[in-house]
Amino acid sequence: MALRAELPVLMDRLKRLHQEMDNMNIGAMAVGRQETIELWRKMALYQRQTRMSAEEENKRLRELIQQHNETIERLPDPWPCRRQYPVPLGNNDSLLFRDMAGTIDFVQRQVLRVLSLDSNSGTATDVTLFPSAKNAHPRLFADKILPYSVQLTGDVAWQYFAHSFRRPTTRFYYHAETNQSSGLVCDDTIVESFGEEHRFGKILFDFKVKQIVRRYVVAGRVVIAWRALLHPKTFKNESLHGIQFKEKGALVIEPFPAPNGDGNNVSCVVHTWQMITPDITDDAAKSGRSKLVHDMTEFLLEGCQPERAVENLERALRAQSSQQLYPC
Repeated sequence: MALRAELPVLMDRLKRLHQEMDNMNIGAMAVGRQETIELWRKMALYQRQTRMSAEEENKRLRELIQQHNETIERLPDPWPCRRQYPVPLGNNDSLLFRDMAGTIDFVQRQVLRVLSLDSNSGTATDVTLFPSAKNAHPRLFADKILPYSVQLTGDVAWQYFAHSFRRPTTRFYYHAETNQSSGLVCDDTIVESFGEEHRFGKILFDFKVKQIVRRYVVAGRVVIAWRALLHPKTFKNESLHGIQFKEKGALVIEPFPAPNGDGNNVSCVVHTWQMITPDITDDAAKSGRSKLVHDMTEFLLEGCQPERAVENLERALRAQSSQQLYPC
């Protein structure tokens, strides 16, 4: 009887407990829903910011592409292209190279005389002092002082001339006769025959080169002298005939005296000398082609500047010095 009397009270209490549990679940669901909504809101803001950043980046890239295209359109020609190729020796080339080998020693003596005159007088060398055409182009470039010994600089310079061009060429070596003056050593003469082609869009410049390079070593000095014959064949897609350029030049490497008179100084100075003489027939420079020949001459003189060899020599010396300091 007592349990029956308490049964309605217990059922009422159970109902209230169920109601409280439902209220708690509803509250928890409301809190969870609010957190979910906040998370989705943050994700939406992040996606919006990402999209805006991407749109700004795409806009910047489009502007860069447009500027690049405008720059390309303003260029008169596409990027230049250079190709070198071997030229077989002709029937008369043996006599030609023999003559060049017989006169290369004169180039060595001539450049030393030029440098001696310049050091004494401090003025430009008179072209008429040496046998050459009146329209020769003598160029005595600024001296380059390098913090390396004469021997090391001379060895690297010869490696550059003898082995580092890496161009396809018809080349051979021979040792000169040992009839030089006392104390002078001449070795490893190089003779080359090759062609070079430059393309600037529709503009083509093609010329053939025959050259001889020889090294002279004497106490305290290294001289690398060369003679070359350059035969232009094509310029601006027009064939050329009756034109050649005679080039001779040299690098002279000597010790550079230290300002304080220190005998342990290891610096050297590189003198650069060059003379190019055009040999143009009247037929080649006839009316209507004089401007073409003039433009071609200017282009060739601009490209045949030996100070570029000095710049490459300096880079090679730095690279070799770095390898010695930091060997692998």
